[in-house]
Formats: sequence, C-alpha cells, structure tokens
Amino acid sequence: MMLKWRDFIEKDILFEVFLPECDGDGSAAVLRAVRHGNLVAEEQVSLTWRPIFGPDDGDVQAMDTAFDRMISNLACFKPPRSKGTYVPGPVEVEDPDPYLHASLHTLLEESKEAMAVLEVPIKQLQAWLELPEGCAVGDLYPMAITPRRADGLRKAIALRRLLERHETLRARRTVVLEAMIRGDSVALRHELEAAGIPVG
Repeated sequence: MMLKWRDFIEKDILFEVFLPECDGDGSAAVLRAVRHGNLVAEEQVSLTWRPIFGPDDGDVQAMDTAFDRMISNLACFKPPRSKGTYVPGPVEVEDPDPYLHASLHTLLEESKEAMAVLEVPIKQLQAWLELPEGCAVGDLYPMAITPRRADGLRKAIALRRLLERHETLRARRTVVLEAMIRGDSVALRHELEAAGIPVG
C-alpha cells in the first residue's frame, strides 16, 4: 500500500507517483503511466532518502529522469483500442510546508501515546486508519498523515484526554472507542452524556 504523491498529464497520458508510507513499504517510488484507463507503463525508482516529509530533491530529479524516459518510450506506443478499468485516485499528500511538517510530527507523537492508552486492537486500528499491513501508527512517515488519518488521530487524542479527566467514562472505554471508530455520533453522544460530560 502506497500513497499517491503527485500526478500530471502529458499528451493524453496520466503519469502518477506513489511513495512508501512507512519503512515496511520499501524504499522505492512507483511511477505509473495510464492511458484511457489502461496501465501502459510502470517503473520503480529507488529512493536515496526516506520520504519522511516527501522525497528529497535528488530523488525528485531521479523520478523526473525516469518520467522523461517513459514519455519517450510511449511516444511510439500504439494506444489501446478499448477503454481500460484502471481508475486513478486523488493525490493524497499535502504540499510541503514547514508548519504542516511540524504539526504532523507532533500529532503523530501524541497519537502514539493515545493509541497505547486506549488499547486499540491492531486489526481495528489498521482498518480504521487504513494502515499498510504490518505498519503501526508510530511507523508512519508524517507525510503519510492524510486528512482522513489526521481526523482519526485527533479523535483518539481527544478521547484519551476525556478518559483521563472523567473516571466515569473509563468503564465504558471500549464502547465509546467503537462508537468513535464507527463514526456513530448518536451512540457517542449518549455515552458521553451518561458519563456526565456535557455535549454542546
């Protein structure tokens, strides 16, 4: 499982770049060329540095060189006759920004502690945050904290703080956690109110 980092269109061909989300995903970027829903080319480019906040400038240059080669090779490639089934997804990585990097790193550190306190089962956690197989929250690169994942991590941190402040809620930790993961706001509100926590 990798994250889509960038894409662009050149002569009706969609080019995509996928980056590893954690060390367990390996140390190579995957480049793809898609034409009319058909995957017409794919290549791996070894990364010199771990893309903690995104690829290093030298790795970006290596990818650009590989893309130039792919574009040249595909210039003589006969387009597929039929439309394929490949459906490209959206770019999932935010544009690099020092403030964003700092906030994602802090969020990741706080969420590791929260997940430990909440005792979220690993299988449940992987499904909730769509983690790569064998990758824990603490293994993710900050770059891999997508908006959806960030929302889940913030909720976990907030629930941990509620449990620390409200002893009456601790006995219902599992029920509250499951409601939060399901996105069941009605059940979550009921549990908080039953524990004497006002919900505005």
